[in-house]
Amino acid sequence: MIYERETMILKEKKLSPALNLRAVQTCKFKTEMLSVCMILPIDADRAPVSLLALSVLKRGTQKYPTQGDLNRRLDTLYATSLSLKSKRIGGCHVLGFSADMLDKKYTDPSIDVFGQTLDVISQMLFCPLRDAQGRFTDRYVESEKNTQCDTIEAQINNPRSYAMKRCREVMFEGDAYGVSLLGTVEQIKAIGADELADAYNALVNSSRYEVFYVGSRRIDEVEAILREQLLPYLSHDETASSAPGGAWDRKGEVRRVDEEMSLSQSRLVLGFQTGTLLGDEDFYPILMLNEIYGPSPISKLFMNVRERMSLCYQCNSYYDAQKGVIFALAGINASDRERAEAEILRQLEDIKAGKITKAEFKAAKRSLFNNYRSVADSPSAIESFYTSRAERGLCLSPEKFMKKIAKVTLKDVIRVAERVKLDTVYFLKGNGKEGTDEDND
Repeated sequence: MIYERETMILKEKKLSPALNLRAVQTCKFKTEMLSVCMILPIDADRAPVSLLALSVLKRGTQKYPTQGDLNRRLDTLYATSLSLKSKRIGGCHVLGFSADMLDKKYTDPSIDVFGQTLDVISQMLFCPLRDAQGRFTDRYVESEKNTQCDTIEAQINNPRSYAMKRCREVMFEGDAYGVSLLGTVEQIKAIGADELADAYNALVNSSRYEVFYVGSRRIDEVEAILREQLLPYLSHDETASSAPGGAWDRKGEVRRVDEEMSLSQSRLVLGFQTGTLLGDEDFYPILMLNEIYGPSPISKLFMNVRERMSLCYQCNSYYDAQKGVIFALAGINASDRERAEAEILRQLEDIKAGKITKAEFKAAKRSLFNNYRSVADSPSAIESFYTSRAERGLCLSPEKFMKKIAKVTLKDVIRVAERVKLDTVYFLKGNGKEGTDEDND
């Protein structure tokens, strides 16, 4: 069989104008996963200060004033783990907390681990430690500002990620997708106590909330607990949220930006428009096109640019279905820049010309099937799979995705490949000097 019996079914309930619940009931895991996230439009000014505010929230609450108090409370709940979430889905910033806790089958029935964990999350979100003027504790604010600045500065220590970030910024200049969620060091250092308090108030009182649950509980059981413990904090109506938007379609010449850094290797990133988004009719052929092109060890980029021609240390591609773009990334010697770019483009032209072997086509399908089967391996993978698709109104299970992919033909791939066009070329030139270059592929 190409696909397996359907087991991971998403259920969804609207609990209030501002609160939505999505849940996948499964007895596969010994743990339960619960995330409570706010969804807001990405804004260059708002995103970094919102992230800073949430980082401060995890330092202490009115009930648990220090991080030590919070950790001790979580330890009493069978060592429940709690983490901050911050990611982009298209033009949306997804920001909140996620908890992993032991399933009720393995805990003392007298201890409501799920309910008490939700109470901790609610305390962090809505009852933070603040003074009489509504300001956060100075030492917590300064500590988290330093941490966020360190994270921003550390980005440059990963040349591959930095090059990808810069290509996205160049390609999507003026678009929310190009905005950094972390901000700049200067921006974070300039945030004052009043601005942070205002940002927090706006964040919790005007955002759309999405709760995602994976575990053995029925959705109505989760709903009842949310109505009792979380809903009382959410009296506001749902505000206008970032629309999914259409595929990236910038007109004009190919953008080219070169920068230099103290690296032994150089990084080349090519950004392509595909005209196809998650949920579009041609989404599944585009998935196949990208799988044939670059992500795996059997792809054209790996087998030809890296292995056959030895033009790069690393070469792959990534398809962002939220914006309908493909990025091809390569770690190369600066002297090989022109040859590498020409060969990366030539491999795409070969796909457009139908130069795809039966072995390549079958291997790409197997690779995608394996990717979708692996969704069921962890609660976080299940959440990530459904959340990104649900934002575009697509709630198909992994099994149904595999059925769609199984129907894709070679002609379908060639047809969608013909629409793919180069948009941006970013080159991070290594000057051969000693410097940061930790992702030595």
